[in-house]
Amino acid sequence: MTGLQVLDISHTRIRNLSNIVKYPKLTALDISHIEGLSISQHLIWCRDLRSLTISEKFKDNPTIRALANRGVIMIYTNE
Repeated sequence: MTGLQVLDISHTRIRNLSNIVKYPKLTALDISHIEGLSISQHLIWCRDLRSLTISEKFKDNPTIRALANRGVIMIYTNE
């Protein structure tokens, strides 16, 4: 599954994103609507990431800001 490019784990019980580095070719990720989600700095290592769907409450998270500054398209949802 290392070639996985699109991953939608929205509305799941996944709370820890540290294993996301197992998917180096990931280009689109949906982590919206996850209660108790902890944003991991490991998201930075997803170099091919182009779009991220996430709750608007994480807008000021340093990791999310770094990804946005790198050019990742952010799609914010209301929860």
